Amino acid sequence: MESQTIIVHGANMHYLAEGKGKTLLFLHGVPGTSSMWEPIISKVSSRAACIAVDLIGLGKSDRPRLDYSIEDHNLFLSGFIDALDLNKITLVLNGWGSIIGLDYARQKPDRVSGLVFTDAYLRLEKNRQDISLIFEKLKLLAQDDSAKLKKMLTDAFWKTLQDNPYVNPDSNVVPIIEKYSAWLEKSPLKKLLLYGGPGFITTKAAVNWAIKTLPNLKAVDLGPAATMSDTMATQFSEALLSWL
Repeated sequence: MESQTIIVHGANMHYLAEGKGKTLLFLHGVPGTSSMWEPIISKVSSRAACIAVDLIGLGKSDRPRLDYSIEDHNLFLSGFIDALDLNKITLVLNGWGSIIGLDYARQKPDRVSGLVFTDAYLRLEKNRQDISLIFEKLKLLAQDDSAKLKKMLTDAFWKTLQDNPYVNPDSNVVPIIEKYSAWLEKSPLKKLLLYGGPGFITTKAAVNWAIKTLPNLKAVDLGPAATMSDTMATQFSEALLSWL
């Protein structure tokens, strides 16, 4: 895959690119990098132009002095899309990248032709029992403000811990998710939900809600695999290609 960088708002953003055809823009979660998408891109790039970007402050992208709020991420994502002159893109979203991507799509739906979700923040879960126990551990981690821990983590990762709505119920991210969740219920954009169990973020309740509520949605159960194994990458790619 071709590894490239482009300057966005004075900072280098790194991305992987391969293939020709419809444009797929892959957004990773936090922690994570564009490399998580390589097994998928290698199988999909024969029929699509695949671009996987390292979110600002993560991976091989620069780490400028920012708050790393969703608004900051959205500013750099929007700048990245403008810099590459991308239009009618299909966003393939995972984890924290889903919040950034869905907030962008809500604000600029004319630039987007489709949405693909995998382990994404589609809505806020009110029943805490439905949420993965890992968030309780993350909550303890977020409360540890030691200099040693902060030095170990990137500023972007640390901000994600502080802003996670299941770690901090008063997070500024909460109204962002509420806005795009309501928008998703009305948006005619083509949608693909790829899920498996047990889900880390997308719970069974969220899957059922999406299937019943979101228009123009196709849902595909990838089975029990919860990681980007070779088997899951194959199933993921096949489902994505048949949907395009």
